[in-house]
Amino acid sequence: MSAGATHPDEARFTASGALAIVIAGWVGFGLVHGLIRLAFEHSLSPADSLEMIAAQEYRFSYRAAQPPLFTWVLWASNQVFGPTQFSLQLVKYAIMLIAGVLFYLAGLAATANRALSLMSSFATLLLFNVGLSIHDQSTHSIALIATLGGLVYGYALLARAPGFAAYAVIAVAMIAGFLSKHSFGVIALAMPMALTFDRNLRTRILNRQFAIMLLVVLAVLAPFVMWMLYNRADAASRLSTTIYVA
Repeated sequence: MSAGATHPDEARFTASGALAIVIAGWVGFGLVHGLIRLAFEHSLSPADSLEMIAAQEYRFSYRAAQPPLFTWVLWASNQVFGPTQFSLQLVKYAIMLIAGVLFYLAGLAATANRALSLMSSFATLLLFNVGLSIHDQSTHSIALIATLGGLVYGYALLARAPGFAAYAVIAVAMIAGFLSKHSFGVIALAMPMALTFDRNLRTRILNRQFAIMLLVVLAVLAPFVMWMLYNRADAASRLSTTIYVA
């Protein structure tokens, strides 16, 4: 081994160390803000109240105005910790931890630079929807942030190393995204359209593998889509009468 070469064990330690920094940073973020809310806030925001009421029972879907993924996760947490402020905060910041890790992995897949990838993960805290509004104004939007991180990671993998893993990550992100927020559809459509302007990526999107992936996504989402179509009249009325939608 040459003098300038990096020992494999050192390289693995650096990779695991960078990931540990990401996890520790987002866990710390959640602990600080979660403890502040548990200590000083004794009431729930309108958005949080709606979710806590809905999550008292499991349903296939709860209201046409919002997909059910966040409520499903909150319901599962409530089965363990009870319908408490702690359960709600745990779900919110656990999802943000997943989002932070996904943004780091997306940066790593795109740049192969751990320092830049760390910055790309923590830089999201400078965004209003991540650094501020998630604490008491957002519920389903938090799940949306994580699924967008997964989608970016999937396409970054597709650009770097096309294969089953990349298409699988994109598929899972799409399924979770459509079950998180209706507005996810805008990004799900716009991102591959934009990427087709790149000649190399075009061949990786306009191919049989991508088409099969889309069919799998549609098959998994079919029951929810059918429910939405059945309740489409109710969806319009709920969207127009809901006081606060997060």
